[in-house]
Amino acid sequence: MVSSKIGRGIAMKRKFLIAALVLVVALAFTLSGCKSPTPLTHELFREKAEEAEFTVEKDGADVSVATSPNGYTITLKIFSTDEAAKSAYSTREGLLPDGSSSSVKVDLPRHNFTKLTSGGRYYVIYRIGSTLLEIWDVDASSKNEIADFLKSVGY
Repeated sequence: MVSSKIGRGIAMKRKFLIAALVLVVALAFTLSGCKSPTPLTHELFREKAEEAEFTVEKDGADVSVATSPNGYTITLKIFSTDEAAKSAYSTREGLLPDGSSSSVKVDLPRHNFTKLTSGGRYYVIYRIGSTLLEIWDVDASSKNEIADFLKSVGY
């Protein structure tokens, strides 16, 4: 009788430990996905764009424009404040075409992004902190190339 209670107690502890371990692992995976991306600098933007064979020009102190070999542009703007970047993001978002065939939108306190395909054209607006990255009115066939570039810069 005593040995069966001990056996059940050990089995119960083992189940509890397994459940706790599963919970810790699940929590670790969940929290690792919540980290906000790091804002781009003009230097990193230039480096990654040139690696992808883009030509890069600086337009003043706050704007860099990368032109792909296929002719589309990616623009990085760095604002003086997060609020200014949020305002610019909202303005650009308001200019997106209606009737999208697909779209993805994320709004978080530190960053926002919208990716939209409409009429065979592709649009990306990405705000992180005080930075705004724009890819505007590009042939949708370039989506994979754009995704590769965004991944290379951590977006």
